[in-house]
Amino acid sequence: MGVYGFPATWPPEELSAFQICGFDTPMGAGDKARRSSPPGLAGELERLFGDLAVSGPQQSRIDAGWHERALEQMLGDIELRTEISLHLLAGNDLDCFAVHYGETDTVGHHFWQFHDSASPRYSEDGPGDAIAEVYRAVDRALGRLLEATGKDSDLLLLSDHGSGGSSDRTLFLNRFLADNGWLGFKKTGGLGTLASVAKRTAMAVAPPSLQASLFSRLRPLVNRMESASRFGGIDWTRTNVYSEELNYYPSLWFNLKGREPGGIVDPADLPAMTGELVAELLEWRDPEDGLPVVQRVRSRAELFDGPHAEFAPDLVLELREPGGYSYAGGNSRAGAERQSIRRMTSREMSGERGSSMPGCHRDLGMFAMAGPGVLPGRGEEGSLADAGATMLALLGLGVPSAPAGVSRLDGADGKPWQEQLRVPGRALREVEVAPAAGDGQRSPAAENELADRLRDLGYLP
Repeated sequence: MGVYGFPATWPPEELSAFQICGFDTPMGAGDKARRSSPPGLAGELERLFGDLAVSGPQQSRIDAGWHERALEQMLGDIELRTEISLHLLAGNDLDCFAVHYGETDTVGHHFWQFHDSASPRYSEDGPGDAIAEVYRAVDRALGRLLEATGKDSDLLLLSDHGSGGSSDRTLFLNRFLADNGWLGFKKTGGLGTLASVAKRTAMAVAPPSLQASLFSRLRPLVNRMESASRFGGIDWTRTNVYSEELNYYPSLWFNLKGREPGGIVDPADLPAMTGELVAELLEWRDPEDGLPVVQRVRSRAELFDGPHAEFAPDLVLELREPGGYSYAGGNSRAGAERQSIRRMTSREMSGERGSSMPGCHRDLGMFAMAGPGVLPGRGEEGSLADAGATMLALLGLGVPSAPAGVSRLDGADGKPWQEQLRVPGRALREVEVAPAAGDGQRSPAAENELADRLRDLGYLP
């Protein structure tokens, strides 16, 4: 098996053929050989092609001309990644090859306002055909890959989410909680207000090319500033519930005794408190149209299981999409933000790091497949785990069982879309996943290196 360009694959695993890590790999620092397995493969490809085509456009500062430059880079990266893929296919005898084209995600986030004339953020000052251009480029790439692999190959096309437009309205969850007595802000923002101002100033002044190295050198200070910006203005002695106010993940935590450093909520009070909070969230109305803000509230237990479920929020909010466009999420700035819902300024909607992007995720993505192992027709809605199980079925394999002594494997509970496959279920060979080589752990230095890369890309605050 060969894997090229997928995020969350650093450090690489020792696959049977190769693995080349994706855009979140800390390319500019540390041991560069660890960008691939075998170790020298990434460097060899760079010498042959000049670039690995996985980094994507920088998104920390969006200025005049950024969209044109970003579109040109994305189209070039699609072409180059396809050339590298063809080189890898020609040089390896593979049962399975997987390549990641992240440009469809980037163009959806940053070009929706030019594509959708009904969007509240619509603008004619940009490449209106950019989304179609990127999709056409990926379509051409798939055609070339299919031609190279031959008629006996099956193709699976998968997105991990859908895309849609963003509203020009933003929510401030901690302000809502404060207005309803669940959270207390300090009388003066103090360190929280200063940290918010310092953060915005640093991002506005520091050139994008220097931000990653600057944040890396000043990591302890940056981490303290970010924590102070989000939480420094909260009075924990008067707070039962709080939010991290992550723009892409509306969720809430209880300030629980024994878990949080300043916890005040007795675990015995959680059921009643949860019921009361959920009722208030469902009653929250948008003053613009009088309609609900929150459509559904789901608990951690409903959504997550496994050995790391404890790190998930207590409650996850499913928000309404006013007019078909998603609310943005904002930082309440230590209580300085006085409204729980308002329209954003143009600066807040620029799409650069720290602001709201014109396009955002949708729950439903797409899955399509074709080839000699696939029956024609339309399949049913399923999960990412089902897509993985279907790929295994096309290879003649069943869903893997856990190794001895392991209670569960994430992603091992999917069911193949058997009715869409020519492979009979009884023919699937059961397999057991062997424990990964090595301890599977990153050193503290490697964790910091990865965090710097994700922060530079805008995935971490």
